[in-house]
Amino acid sequence: MDILILAAGFGTRLYPLTINQPKALIEVNNKPILEHTIEKLLTLNPENIYLLSNNKFYTQFQEWAKIYSNPKIKLFNNKVNLDKEKLGAVRDLKNTLNRINTEELLVLACDNLFDFNLEELYNLTKETNRSSVALINIEDKELIKKYSNVLLDDKNRITFFEEKPRIPRSNIVATSFYMLTKQDLEKIKHHDFENYDNMGNLIEFLHKDSIVYGKIFTDLWMDIGSKEELEKANEIFKTRN
Repeated sequence: MDILILAAGFGTRLYPLTINQPKALIEVNNKPILEHTIEKLLTLNPENIYLLSNNKFYTQFQEWAKIYSNPKIKLFNNKVNLDKEKLGAVRDLKNTLNRINTEELLVLACDNLFDFNLEELYNLTKETNRSSVALINIEDKELIKKYSNVLLDDKNRITFFEEKPRIPRSNIVATSFYMLTKQDLEKIKHHDFENYDNMGNLIEFLHKDSIVYGKIFTDLWMDIGSKEELEKANEIFKTRN
């Protein structure tokens, strides 16, 4: 198994913190968000951990990788310099797939803190030979509107998926952890995602053309997309020393 961390965004919602540093390298409890993530990813014993950066922050990731020094980590540069020129997460993924050769790929965003046991997501894909998505329950309907809304059948297959729904149909939300099979990776490589930006748009496409499973987790998940979430994360993680 290989892993791809998408870290090519410009973190504009966290300005001015991210004007001169990538969001993934912002520290939570004196450690970069990226390192919190990689510690958990290494428990899966992946063959490679690919990290995709934009051109603006690529040198900073190179410097970080020299210090962190893990041979599994391999950096890619999408050559984008400005937020207004960004390709969007789905097209970044598609372009990266043309640069790597993998049979199964765990894809995730760089700005999540989590306590999920991702081996459960991996095992679900191995058992079903289908792609799978990590899900959580959120009670706040207004918050759900900022994410993606999901419905499952009695076998935990995704029957409905809507990115940023105007009227949520359930309390189930998709996180940005996708375990993708080889057959779905091929579909992604050959599909036109010209107008797609959010990672959720990927599952909107896939679940209509493939069977995709959802795994509901009850563990901690935080999307560090705002200063408020960052402050909250620091409060939570400083109690873990």
